[in-house]
Amino acid sequence: NCPATVNFNTNGQNAVSRGLELTTAWRVAPRISIDGGYTYTDSHYSSATTGDPINTQLGAVPKHLENLGTTWRLTSKWNAYVGARHNDAMFLDVNHTIYQPAFTLVNASTSYRATERVEVYGSVNNATDVRYADNATTSAAGEILGLHRSFTSGLRLKF
Repeated sequence: NCPATVNFNTNGQNAVSRGLELTTAWRVAPRISIDGGYTYTDSHYSSATTGDPINTQLGAVPKHLENLGTTWRLTSKWNAYVGARHNDAMFLDVNHTIYQPAFTLVNASTSYRATERVEVYGSVNNATDVRYADNATTSAAGEILGLHRSFTSGLRLKF
């Protein structure tokens, strides 16, 4: 006679996860390098005593994930980086009811080493302010959105 929905975690499933990950780095010029990567993941329950679907991609695990970035050494003391991560569309839950469209995050950073012990840095994460979630959940109410556009700056001191 419980008037609410109750969720509980169990160990009534067997899971299989396989994939492929490729990474590369290329020095285009003495001061410019490019790095990239691709990940393919097939992750699913192979059996379940809980009624969870089997042989379907697990929630919050995209099948395809790509990243690409470039680092530019502007001077011997000043570096800059810009990169992007693309997540394939996925469901955030095991039952495939909470859909997350594909999304791409763009990040950039720079740092300047004033002395051997002092470095100034700054960065922007999710520069295009994409709305996304990449966490597993059991209900739309439990969805946690990813970080909005954010800026960070600071000073690093080495002792």
